[in-house]
Amino acid sequence: MLVTLKDGRKLVAQASKDGFVYLIDRKTRKLVARTPVTTILNHQVEPTIEGVKICPGLMGGVEWNSPGYDPVNNALTVGAVDWCSTVFVEDPPVYKVGEIYSGGSFKAGSTGSGWITSLDAATGKVRWKYHTDAPVVGAITPTAGGVTFAGDLGGALYVFRSTNGELLSRFETGGAIAGGIITYQADKQQYIAITSGNISRTTWPTASGIPSVIVYRKGNGQSRANQSVAKVAVEQASERRMGDAALGKGTFETICAGCHGAAAEGGAGPKLRGIAARYTYEQAVAYIKAPKAPMPALYPSLLNAQQVTDVAAYIHSLAD
Repeated sequence: MLVTLKDGRKLVAQASKDGFVYLIDRKTRKLVARTPVTTILNHQVEPTIEGVKICPGLMGGVEWNSPGYDPVNNALTVGAVDWCSTVFVEDPPVYKVGEIYSGGSFKAGSTGSGWITSLDAATGKVRWKYHTDAPVVGAITPTAGGVTFAGDLGGALYVFRSTNGELLSRFETGGAIAGGIITYQADKQQYIAITSGNISRTTWPTASGIPSVIVYRKGNGQSRANQSVAKVAVEQASERRMGDAALGKGTFETICAGCHGAAAEGGAGPKLRGIAARYTYEQAVAYIKAPKAPMPALYPSLLNAQQVTDVAAYIHSLAD
């Protein structure tokens, strides 16, 4: 993030996977501040055979999005993931042809949480911070109206007072928030648009939701003004007695293909082609409703009973 302060100084703000936000003077190239925005533990300690817990871990720190700059309050607000790992070194290290070589291994901790932190843009000092139940990987959006928007992978959309971090509102969107949050005006009405839902279940296995675009209107924040065609179709689908393989194909491509492959050939999840030789139709329905790890629970939050039977009918129809 390139920042020009009110006094004319020009800085670059870099939010990093190591859990720090760096402020650097663009003219002198000197470090102005280095501020932690998540849990920091053993980040300069060498791994051992017994293992060393490090924070942030492989999934922790600040992910893809930059801080959001708020010129009204001279603030930088950033989201981060609080997720630790334990790293192990191999002695001697074992190299296997065709596999990723790191000289060791790691074990991720339990499902991570997140932080939303507001910093003074001139000094890097923490102005306020808020701990979220789920990781924060999406963009942060400060506004000239004095509120800041953010979301987490648990599906919560947050509205903060920009000056002090007071939580003004929280909405449950039904799906992981990992993209941008925009606000705009149309026909003299103010709107907020977000992305909700996740197909990246290999990286964020606990993040859920059917990929959707949700639009809120000021004064009507509890309703969804617009959603993806797929989501609306799901909500309006009529109940049917038996699974419909044709409809199941569409649901599979929307929700399941990210792990099991576009043609059910397998990927992060197992191959499903030819599954009829191993599972009866009823067993497939039962497994989708009550899966074993690492498959995420999709029923009843993402898939209703009819959609489960449709998907089961579709995969049961696939020849090996």
